[in-house]
Amino acid sequence: MKDAYSFDADEAGLDKSYQLMYQAYQRIFERLGVAIDIVKADTGTGMLENPSYNKGLPYFVSFRPLLHSVTRLGDIELARYDLYNRKIDDMRYQMEQLEAEKIDVFELKLELDLALEKLKIGKFDMVDIYLESIESRLQKYWLQLKKRPKRKQVQLAKLEAEQRRPSLGNSKVAKAILNNARPGRIYIIEEKGIEGSILASTAIANKGYKSILMTNKNPAMLYRQFRLQNTQMFMFNAYDRNGSITDESLERLYYSIAEVMNRNPKSVIVIDGLVGLRNHVEFRKLVMFVNYLKNAIAKKEAIILAPMSGTPLSDAEYEAMKKDADLIRPT
Repeated sequence: MKDAYSFDADEAGLDKSYQLMYQAYQRIFERLGVAIDIVKADTGTGMLENPSYNKGLPYFVSFRPLLHSVTRLGDIELARYDLYNRKIDDMRYQMEQLEAEKIDVFELKLELDLALEKLKIGKFDMVDIYLESIESRLQKYWLQLKKRPKRKQVQLAKLEAEQRRPSLGNSKVAKAILNNARPGRIYIIEEKGIEGSILASTAIANKGYKSILMTNKNPAMLYRQFRLQNTQMFMFNAYDRNGSITDESLERLYYSIAEVMNRNPKSVIVIDGLVGLRNHVEFRKLVMFVNYLKNAIAKKEAIILAPMSGTPLSDAEYEAMKKDADLIRPT
């Protein structure tokens, strides 16, 4: 995470500094070839990633407001926050039920919002005052209706549904890969996008292989799109600091792929962007690059899948590459 301060004298200067910073970051990621999503967030909101939480997907957390002490919260204070949050959620759910009974709860909602604002800045005494007032009036409404409020039940997703393995379905690409893929080989896949290669790698991983994806796309987006709970992701970057592909940057890319294979000798590696290099370098350099990869993978159980999401290889291009890689063309 990177922070920046401009120390502008007025809002006009602040707006200018913000736009300059905004454009600078866009140019950085464009040169890296990394797809980005720009989102708005409140002050104190950060994106975190923990493999043991949220199925490994990135998630956003709004940290404690700046009006709080920066010291660590104690267990008692944390317990109070948890208790108040449960009460507020329950009261809000009761208000929804009362609205369904044609009861006007507009003022109660306003007070509950005020209680929540006081909770955010740790004013527990004020929170108690608001919640006691709201609770007594809620009880009166239920007595008038001669009913009891329903308690909000937290619905947990079924673990089986969350970890359901993607199905090959009608993917001709994935089935063609599974029928042909053998350890120690590189396969160039003619398909639009990378879905077939991802489905095939997931199926191969179920046979004891480690699933790996090297890409220059947004990891969070791919996690959501393909449910890649058990796939390890690495950045595929063939560019140097100036945004160009050079012999040195290709060599660095080769060593990064070779290192991934050395650490994971029994793996299925989807390299998204490998064949696309031919749009940026001489084709002979791509052929040489694939040849290096073939030599690196030859004595390992790894399988490399290189989806070709752009223009298909011509017959002449395939002839030049077929000594080092196999072409899979689903029929």
